[in-house]
Amino acid sequence: MSTKSYLKLKEKGANVELLPVGAVHEHRLNSDELPIYYSDLIIHKSTAKKYKQLEDLKGCKYAYNTQDSVSGYILPLLELKKKGYNSSFFSNMLESGSHLNSIKMVREQRVECASVDSNALKFYLKSYPHAHDDFIAISSLGPLPVQPIVVRSSLPTEIKEELADALLSLPTLPNYSKLFAEYGIRKFTKVDDEDYQAEMDIYKSIGQQSKTPAYY
Repeated sequence: MSTKSYLKLKEKGANVELLPVGAVHEHRLNSDELPIYYSDLIIHKSTAKKYKQLEDLKGCKYAYNTQDSVSGYILPLLELKKKGYNSSFFSNMLESGSHLNSIKMVREQRVECASVDSNALKFYLKSYPHAHDDFIAISSLGPLPVQPIVVRSSLPTEIKEELADALLSLPTLPNYSKLFAEYGIRKFTKVDDEDYQAEMDIYKSIGQQSKTPAYY
């Protein structure tokens, strides 16, 4: 589940807890093989000469999945805030409903840009390899802690330990390593709640920044 959903459940005292294992995904910036992912800012390849960095996209149409999404919405707004802008930086901000829809909107040139979960982008390109020629990532924001694996707190301790041990060891086995590689997972590594608390700082940092897009 998303980090925000997990932290909300934990705050409410729900019967859930973190399985202390996180996936290590392939990404050009993740050379240290950490349990992280990125927010990739993508544009259509035909506009690559015009848009080379975030600042070049002022006045463009922007797609995001939902306003609760860190990678699709909150982190890009925070980056704009650091540069002295707010959501009025874009001429129009369109909620697509999912990362995959945001990718399609860029590919079909209905918007100039979108920020998407780097893993969603990777899976899309795996499903549609010819789409590599349609868009590029001009920036990667983050990193963000990889989505948590959550279990029911009342599960017996030995089962939770077996699940964690299995995930840590399975990618090292030939048959399973190939299966995980298909999803861009190099391995699993240990994580704890402190790794995910960092994402709450991102929510706090966005503060009262306007979420109302400008139209012009």
